[in-house]
Amino acid sequence: MTVKLEPDPARIPVLLHQEIGVDPNDAAVILNLAAIGITNGAWRNSQLEDWHGDGRIYDGGMMRANVATTKLVRKALEDHLGEVVDDQATSSSPSRISLTSTATSATSCS
Repeated sequence: MTVKLEPDPARIPVLLHQEIGVDPNDAAVILNLAAIGITNGAWRNSQLEDWHGDGRIYDGGMMRANVATTKLVRKALEDHLGEVVDDQATSSSPSRISLTSTATSATSCS
């Protein structure tokens, strides 16, 4: 018997909405989550994380590094994907596809 671990791509928007309360049509939220994921992926098992584990960087410093990096990644995503999302806004509700509304709670944790 084969176990399928990957969700059906058509179900991902439903799972995002039902399980974690994320509107998959809200580009700002999706970009914030992408920035958090990219930052987390960059720091995991890195020298910086080792320094944090060794006590060379304390929690406050690690948090500041995470927040600063997440904001930089979010800005890069917005710069490169903004035109694509803006093009989609002409065919969708502009309030749902907006890069100007940032969810600060999403960028402050990683």
